[in-house]
Parts: sequence; C-alpha cells; structure tokens
Amino acid sequence: GEAAFEQGSQATAVYLLREGKCQVEYSPSGGTPRVVAELSAGDHFGENAILEGRTYRNSGVRCISAGGCSVALLSKAAFSESVKAEPGLAQRFDAIAAHRTRDRLRTVIQMAVERAECTEHRLQPGEHVYSAGDAAECFYLVDSGSVQLSYPTADGRVLPVRLLHEGDVFGGAGLWHALVDASTRRETAVAMEAVMMVVVRA
Repeated sequence: GEAAFEQGSQATAVYLLREGKCQVEYSPSGGTPRVVAELSAGDHFGENAILEGRTYRNSGVRCISAGGCSVALLSKAAFSESVKAEPGLAQRFDAIAAHRTRDRLRTVIQMAVERAECTEHRLQPGEHVYSAGDAAECFYLVDSGSVQLSYPTADGRVLPVRLLHEGDVFGGAGLWHALVDASTRRETAVAMEAVMMVVVRA
C-alpha cells in the first residue's frame, strides 16, 4: 500500500521497479482514485513529468505486492543529463509515453462506461469536437466515424496531424495537464463524417 509517489507530488526522480507489482492511480477532480495500469518488475515510471518539463505528477504509483516492492531511483538531474547526452532517448520515451497514455485512457473510459459516468455525443461532418484554445475538460473515444486532429500554424494555416477512427482515444494530453494546472487545447478536432463518440469528463 505504500506509494512511490502521489498524484500532484513533486517530480524529483525516475523509477525502475525491480521487484513486485505496482498500480498506477488517477484521481479525477473531486472523484475517487481509479486504477488505470499495473506495473511489473522491469517497468520504469515517473519519467513523463520530467520529459514534459512539469514539476508535478499527474498520477500516483502504489505498491500492491504482499511482500513489498523494490525500486531503483535515478534523480531528475541525472536523468535529464542522460537524455541530453543521447537525444534519441527522449524520442523513445515519448513513444512509450504516448502508448501508455492511450492504454490508460481506454481503461478510464471502460470504467466510466461501467459506472455510467460517460455520455454519447453525435456529430455531423464538419462539426468541431473542440478547437485550439478551448478548455481541456473531457477526453473522447471514437465509437464510429472519423475525426481529424489538426494544429493551427503561426501564419494562420491548419496542419492536419492525425486521422482518428473507431476505437481511437483522444483529447487526453491536455486533460492530464489540467489535473493540476488550468490547460487549454493545442489542437482542433473536427468530424470528417457522421461520428458517434463516448465523452468522459475529468
């Protein structure tokens, strides 16, 4: 039951789980903690906050093994120096983080569905799910149809970056930051055809 760190705590180190199992916990605003992932020996965690330049944790990690857990720590300074010395490390960590975030959001959505804490929303082609600058208050699962994510450029153009289809989860990046600090969307999401979505509020 002991925590390696709690949600909202200072990000001071990266961890390697050497023995035992831990669970990753996420607490929505005013809600009860939800288990969104499980970690086993050999897994690393805690690097996202440092890579993203945050000083706080957007989730907590707690030991769940009866015999306890053993972790190795790498300080924030040492980890940052390692990434600077080998730039490719940051790209690999970013890819791992993106995969983890999608998996954890799917877990949260599934729990929300089971608890009837989500809503369904239908959009017609061309309708906006949200626009750049909007408050990050929800995340989404595409139930049917397709959604285009795009970023506005400094010269006023719109740069498409990803087309989402059935089963894809999006809107989570801004939401994780909003757990502690106010955050706005950096991208715009538009329905490309008739879309049915599952919407979960933080």
